[in-house]
Amino acid sequence: MKDARPHAPEVLTATGLPDSHWQSVENRAVQPCSDVSFGASNRNGMAGAAHFLGMISRASCGVSAADPLIAFQRILVMTSHRRMLATTFLCLWALSWLPTATAQEVAPDQIRGNLFSACLVTDDVGWMVGELGHILRTENGGRTWMRQQAGIKKPLLAISCLDDETAWIGGKSGILYRTTDGGGTWEALASGTTKHIFDLDFCNAQHGVAVGDWGLLMYTEDGGNRWSDIGMPADLTLSPMAEDIGLEPDDIILYAVTMPDDTHGWTVGEFGTIMATNDGGRTWRQQRSPVDTTLFGVHFDNRHEGWAVGTDAEILHTQDGGVTWRRIDAPHKQRSYYDVALRGRQGWIAGDAGTLLRSRDHGRTWIVEPLPIELAASWFRALALRPDGRGLAAGAHGLLYRIDNGTARDLRLDAAPVLNDRQDPS
Repeated sequence: MKDARPHAPEVLTATGLPDSHWQSVENRAVQPCSDVSFGASNRNGMAGAAHFLGMISRASCGVSAADPLIAFQRILVMTSHRRMLATTFLCLWALSWLPTATAQEVAPDQIRGNLFSACLVTDDVGWMVGELGHILRTENGGRTWMRQQAGIKKPLLAISCLDDETAWIGGKSGILYRTTDGGGTWEALASGTTKHIFDLDFCNAQHGVAVGDWGLLMYTEDGGNRWSDIGMPADLTLSPMAEDIGLEPDDIILYAVTMPDDTHGWTVGEFGTIMATNDGGRTWRQQRSPVDTTLFGVHFDNRHEGWAVGTDAEILHTQDGGVTWRRIDAPHKQRSYYDVALRGRQGWIAGDAGTLLRSRDHGRTWIVEPLPIELAASWFRALALRPDGRGLAAGAHGLLYRIDNGTARDLRLDAAPVLNDRQDPS
């Protein structure tokens, strides 16, 4: 039967299956929901993604021979022994003339795939990740991006960056990668799970937490080399709605996690689930939630004050570390909100139907950021803010906005032509 629960846009992309097949097992029920309408566009977007520049298959010496090579080969290939030597020589000679694979620089209006997560380590340097294994790094605040490669085509759903050299990525089927050289190379890590990782957060070079599908909840204390999957608390109290469709605690999807320091953290997910840790992720306790709808995003400034957002335009706020959560009025009542971020007095919320909300009073009140009506068919999924309030908002089909001075502008409209080795500089 069909899973009726609302999901973030990346869920369908992560599975690569139509919603009628997604998690169609063991009492997952009932009817369609509005968020799943993004599924078709996600799948079409995956099919049309561009190939990376410089990806050259060199298996079996796959070199296109020019006329001089063919003539040379005909002269040398006289015996089986000479034929082998000639072929080896030609492969090595031809490969020595091939250009090495280099990162491709692209402008924002050249980015087409869905983007699911972003981070910034300075006003200029940051990353975004998305479907088909897309990794993009900027060193000029988002004006241009360099494509990086981890050697996979699976959806990448979450990124956490510590500095301009160090970052971690999580995604479909438990894939995990780490870079310590600014993305020049991405090292595959053993997560110990095949569940989708929907979010992860590192508060320092050693300690991180990851959450995701089917109650995935795990932590590392050595930079991601080893992970401990602790699962959902056995005493988790499910909402009546979750119990009505036969779910167990380990069935709950966790969508977001935040670690403001190396001991305190919060995670949120389906049916209003909110949990907190005060021992770096080793153990988690449930907090009382005023809602039973799905929460997709969470952000804490410190161990005391935080926000959570989700479906049905829910915005929650706490000032006591989650002991109590209260609702905040939202300007849109029929929207899903996917991410929230605040720095100082500036705050932003990203959501469906091309929605960005902003706050100028540290999240006490929220107003709609005026955006073109054409974005109503799209969605924002990821926010990244610096301490000065500057940042990025990213989403469907390369949707990318720069946040600056309390306003948001479309970087695709500001994009300048980008030249690469296949373009004529004239």
